[in-house]
Formats: sequence, structure tokens, C-alpha cells
Amino acid sequence: MRPIYETQDDRDREALVAKKVGDAFNCSMGKLQPRDAFDFAAMRGDKIVGFVEIKVRANPMGQYSTYMISMTKLATAHAIFAATKTPCILAVQWTDALGYIDMNAVDVTLKMGGRSDRNDPRDIEPVCHIDIAAFKLI
Repeated sequence: MRPIYETQDDRDREALVAKKVGDAFNCSMGKLQPRDAFDFAAMRGDKIVGFVEIKVRANPMGQYSTYMISMTKLATAHAIFAATKTPCILAVQWTDALGYIDMNAVDVTLKMGGRSDRNDPRDIEPVCHIDIAAFKLI
């Protein structure tokens, strides 16, 4: 089983972003389990109206022309939508902006990539590059 690299600081930063996203979409945000496909369920009452993946980046939004995400994460979003018609949102907090995209309605470029800073060969995988211009600002 893969290690979980997420720290308490990561969870705290995600919670702050989740609050902003929930406020923007008039939803409460329920934290999901560490090995679930997404970080939060967006809810109105007890009804789940979306799933949200939250990423916090230490660079400004315009530093890179694309945002990279695991192909598996995107494929999971499509499977959830196909089965339940529940949207899956990627929300990214950069140092200067908070943006989101609907993972079920975005064009991607598929490449091999990932991160190499953890010396984990499983971090290199098929990834989807999403044009930064596709993100809507909150």
C-alpha cells in the first residue's frame, strides 16, 4: 500500500480552501477519508451535490501554463459522474488566486509526468495537463 504523504498542515490548508469553496457555492463541506478519491463532499443538507479535490500550491496561478493532475483522478471523476451525475470539481489555491474547474467538462493533454521530489517511482504516471485559462476564479 502506498504511503500517505499528507500532513496535518496540508489538511489545515485544505480546510481553509474548502471553507472558501463551500461559501462560494452555498454548500457545507464534508471531509472524506484519506484514501477516498476526493477530499470533500459538497452538501446541501444531507444531499451530496458534488465532490471536491483541493490542491494548495506555493506558486502564483500564472507561473505555469497548465495544471497537472493524475489521469486516474480525472478518470475517477468521469466514472463518478457517469454513475451518479454528481459533478467533481478541482479547486486550486495558488498564492494569488483561487480557481476551480469542472473535472467532467475540461479539455486535457495527456502526458507522462508527476513529481520526483519524494523519490517514489509510483509518482510518475500518466497525467492530464489542463490549460490554466480553463480555471474560473472564486
